[in-house]
Amino acid sequence: MSQPAFQGVVAALLTARKPNGAVDSEGVERNLDLLFSSGATGVVVAGGTGEYADLSVDQRTMMLQQVSAHVSGRGAVIACNGAGRLADSVEIAEHALALGVDALLLPPPHFYRYGQTELEDFYREAAKRIKGPILIYNLAAFCSPIEPETILRLVESVPNLIGVKDSSGSLASIELLAEKQPDAVRILGHDRAYAEGLRRKLIHAVISGPAGVLPEMSVRLFRADPESDDFQPAVDLFTEVLDQLERFPYPWALKFLAEKRGLFKAQLPFSPGEDVRRRRDELEAWFEDWTDRAAL
Repeated sequence: MSQPAFQGVVAALLTARKPNGAVDSEGVERNLDLLFSSGATGVVVAGGTGEYADLSVDQRTMMLQQVSAHVSGRGAVIACNGAGRLADSVEIAEHALALGVDALLLPPPHFYRYGQTELEDFYREAAKRIKGPILIYNLAAFCSPIEPETILRLVESVPNLIGVKDSSGSLASIELLAEKQPDAVRILGHDRAYAEGLRRKLIHAVISGPAGVLPEMSVRLFRADPESDDFQPAVDLFTEVLDQLERFPYPWALKFLAEKRGLFKAQLPFSPGEDVRRRRDELEAWFEDWTDRAAL
């Protein structure tokens, strides 16, 4: 199977919503236009940042259709097809592949914990049933962690498991693939490891939640020469963003910043109390100062 080439900053798209929970199509399109005008090379639909566990299969397939049409060749479209059941992952994958997406992003089934043997069984069965390129999604914070050796065995032996997006915070699986399977796609999915992955030239691309709202900063960092004087200042500005995001449940701060940028209204799963409202005010004050220093 020919392997898609992924390079640069692939933005993890937030799912813009209306107050009733429906997808905000206009907000999605404003967000996409910002991403591609800022240098993003692709987009992930309904991944972890897009809260896929809180979307119905119908919502995800409708959103995929809208995104694919609106991107219209400006960059890669990767469809996350994670679910609690393999049957749902296969249904989403079939729809996505019919739309012509560039790859599927498949995490293990969420909620329950699985061992490495069960994870191998899952990916081998998924690869048999899904007739398209699949990236293993090591989404360790929300799904069963996949060990580097498991990822390597799968990529070595299953042709349509083309590589990994590793969001564990470790570079171990990416380093192992670079050594043993250098043609495999190596995408970093944890922003705390971003600078180190670039310094060590281990990654082809990054899939980033902050890139979905602040693509300019993610692109600047990816394009900077790690040996140049511009690299560490860009890392420092990016680290400030990460520090702010960690003051809230994920991905609330990204939603607040999306609203601040005029992309769409931030909708949360429940109404927060006074403490969150105070922290949001502090976030927005920080952001005004940060945008001046980052020259966005």
